[in-house]
Formats: sequence, structure tokens, C-alpha cells
Amino acid sequence: MQLFAKLAAESTPERVGRAVSLVALDKILYVEEWRPGLYKALVRGDSGLEHIVILSSDGSRYRCTCLDYARTRRPCKHILAVAFYLGLVEKRISRNLHHHTLRESRDHHEASIIGSGDPRAPHMLGELGSHHGRVE
Repeated sequence: MQLFAKLAAESTPERVGRAVSLVALDKILYVEEWRPGLYKALVRGDSGLEHIVILSSDGSRYRCTCLDYARTRRPCKHILAVAFYLGLVEKRISRNLHHHTLRESRDHHEASIIGSGDPRAPHMLGELGSHHGRVE
């Protein structure tokens, strides 16, 4: 979300609100890492026109095919929407990696306990679930 915050600071509250709406309305049609650190996206605007957005991962370079960007050379709602979208995806990936790591850790501990042959294994597994939480 740092990229979005950086670009939002260069824009207006109205554009920021419209950018969030574009993401909420699923108007980001396509995003790809076009080159290392450089994203290319297709965004459908409010009028139904589709705009191509180019955005660097650090926010230092951006471009859009819309009239607002052509006039102002500032982050338009389409650029902001792509930045916001990328932040959400990054957050979702990070959260999934965290859950995956917790699951691997739990599974490893369970396998160690079960494989130990210790007669207290069922009790120990119960404690593992209560202390570490179950991640499904």
C-alpha cells in the first residue's frame, strides 16, 4: 500500500475516491509485470472506455492513456486504481504466505510428536492446537 499512498499524495481526494471505486467495481481488467519492476494494466473507466496504465513498482514512473493524465501529467484515477490494486494483491499474497508458514510449522510439530512414539502424544497434540492456533 506504500505505492498507493505515495501516488495519492500527488493527487486529489476526489481522484483517490474514484480510484478506490474502480477497484471495488472490478474495473481493473488486466495487470501484468510487463518488465521487471514495471506493470502494465488495462482499466475500464467510468465512461466505459479502456485505458492502458504503465506504473513502476516504486511509483517513480507512470503513464495513462486517459485525457486527465494527458492534461495534468499527475496520477489519474486509473493509475491510482492500479497502485491500490497492486497493494491489495501484495497484502493478500503476504497474508497467504503467513498462513502457509503457520500451517507448515504446525504440520512439522504434529509430525514430530506423532513420530516420537511418546505415549503422551495425543495430549501434546491437544496442547499444540490450543497454544499455536489451528490454521486451515
